[in-house]
Amino acid sequence: PNAKVEMKSWNYGIQNPRAFYNFDSLGRRMNGNELKFPRKKYALFMGCSVTLGVLVDDKQTLPSIVERLDTTYRAYNYGVSGYGTHHVLAMLQNRNLRSEISEQDGIGFYVFFPGHINRAIGDMDSYLSWNSEGPFYYLDGDKVVHRKNFKEGRKLISRFYEFFSTTYICKYFDIHLPGKLRSHHQHFGAKLIEQAYREYQRQFGNDKFYVVLLPGWGNDIKPYLEEAHIKYLDYNRLLPYWQDKYSFQGDGHPRPLCYKVIAEQLDKDALR
Repeated sequence: PNAKVEMKSWNYGIQNPRAFYNFDSLGRRMNGNELKFPRKKYALFMGCSVTLGVLVDDKQTLPSIVERLDTTYRAYNYGVSGYGTHHVLAMLQNRNLRSEISEQDGIGFYVFFPGHINRAIGDMDSYLSWNSEGPFYYLDGDKVVHRKNFKEGRKLISRFYEFFSTTYICKYFDIHLPGKLRSHHQHFGAKLIEQAYREYQRQFGNDKFYVVLLPGWGNDIKPYLEEAHIKYLDYNRLLPYWQDKYSFQGDGHPRPLCYKVIAEQLDKDALR
């Protein structure tokens, strides 16, 4: 809360432009816009570092640009670096966002890319890096169940990851478990999103909730979202994401121009 951060980063030995982050009293990234009159509606953004807007200034993030494009909406940035689908669900289950947003009507966006599912299943890479304390969810039939965190809630798999990652075989063959995402992983991710959608409905009393599928990362989760009757905006082919003008090379996070194009499309497809 109330933090001010100066971000310095390099790609291939070349320093990126310095970025400055400012957070409000609730830990939400500020948009840097001067709102000269009250807004009638809210635009709630949830997700990971892409939503937060790492490597760019406050006024260059997706929520900030949306707020300037459509003066009907006040945008709220609830993005957190490293978040996955499981974190978004846990936030909606354990935090009263309704009490933190003054506008009564609005829309919710969950900005998604496939790595969120890797984090939600607690794959070996994310578990060993930062995700061991992440909330552990699993399916009991079709029911989403929460049990502690990955370290304590599924001890056998977690201990195996800790051991296997130190072995010669793992290092020599560069093994990353469980490997490529399968259909049951996509189904699991969609079930978590469906539960997050239900929590959003419970708090805000409307069904205006969209999953935004980011450009350049694929859209394999689409049929599973359709099966769960979750609205989505498929921007996978909206722009050539991996070009240098749209994303930071060697890092993969969006540049300001990418956020601008997505914001303009969101304004056309959902807000207006």
